[in-house]
Amino acid sequence: MKTLYSLTLALCLLASAAFGGTLQQLHFDELGSGAPIPVNGLHMGGVLFHFSGGAADYNGIIGTEGSTALVSDPLLVGDTAGTLTLTFDNPTSVLRFDIAMESIDALDAAYSVAIPENPLFVGDTAPISLLSEGQFIYGGSVPLKTAVITFSGAAPGFGLDNLTFTPSPEPATILLAGLVLLSLAAVTYHRRRQNR
Repeated sequence: MKTLYSLTLALCLLASAAFGGTLQQLHFDELGSGAPIPVNGLHMGGVLFHFSGGAADYNGIIGTEGSTALVSDPLLVGDTAGTLTLTFDNPTSVLRFDIAMESIDALDAAYSVAIPENPLFVGDTAPISLLSEGQFIYGGSVPLKTAVITFSGAAPGFGLDNLTFTPSPEPATILLAGLVLLSLAAVTYHRRRQNR
């Protein structure tokens, strides 16, 4: 009986750790200093990046180091003629990123974010020194597998930083949680039978 109880407790702790879902954040300086790396086809930290219609680099410099509130070099940079698609290895229930546009003006509808089964998000940016910055935050109830960021072309370039996401539990984790619940039910049933 003690062994079964200890096993159930261990399974509970394991499942709670698995379901805790720690935030993962990419700052785009994980590869260290060096030459910029093309973004298209880059897979890092559980995210596959695809950039089409323009050019984008990882570990790039937006050219205004020290004059931003949200982003900092190095970061993911590109021209605003393109579309950036993020594909997550595991669905994520949280998605956040900071964005800067190479403009000294406030930009309305500077970019949009398409998320399956959700309304299109259109983002504005506010000027800060030599850049116009904004922040995208998604904390919806539907886990995401992809997000498509389309730039309006209102600025010559963009910088993206602090990409934050929380992987949702995989099917194996859900199965583990089910086993934990079954074990708890078995322990409870066994105890009640002994107490009669």
